[in-house]
Amino acid sequence: MFIKPSAILKTDCKIDNTLDNILGQLLYLDSRRTTILMSKFFYENPGLSDIIGRKKMAIVTQTTNYQLTDEDWRFFGMYTTVDFLLNLDFMEQLDVEDKITLLKIFAAKATMLFTSLRTMRGKNEKLITPGGHEILPDALSEFFDVSLEFLREIRSLLVNKIIELNITTEKLLLVTVILFFDPAICTLSGGCATIVTSKQGAYTSALFQ
Repeated sequence: MFIKPSAILKTDCKIDNTLDNILGQLLYLDSRRTTILMSKFFYENPGLSDIIGRKKMAIVTQTTNYQLTDEDWRFFGMYTTVDFLLNLDFMEQLDVEDKITLLKIFAAKATMLFTSLRTMRGKNEKLITPGGHEILPDALSEFFDVSLEFLREIRSLLVNKIIELNITTEKLLLVTVILFFDPAICTLSGGCATIVTSKQGAYTSALFQ
């Protein structure tokens, strides 16, 4: 499922960091991520190293013969998020260890942001799986000994904040990638930190244009 980043909407390396090019790549990758999430699946259980190493997996088309469970949706949602981040143009310049470090720290957070975006697009006010189930069902209030009000607040807080701030898809994608570019992570190599700092600056500039 990996696609060569240099093949994604690049017409001239000199305009690599222009607003149109940056947004074009992000919107393409997000559309691709969403399409895969909602129409494909696989029955394997790859680790992060397998995904980074482009391990070939038997991708199948979702059918009514197999109803994905909430656990399936969580796993595949995380997988498609990692795939999105791996296909950002700068990732091919990084060593495997740096990729693992960045993805371990941020992939789950990015998945939550993407889930909130999909929930907002579906005009829902609380986080749900693509299958339509609540990500934090009411039953968890007894399991964690918290009130239903508290649980429902958590379930809807991020989505409501995105709606309140009127954040567009483009801005949310830019913010997601800016947060992913964290040069302050102490375990990154010097070369990676330099690349990440440069990219963070370019995407931040795009956000404020």
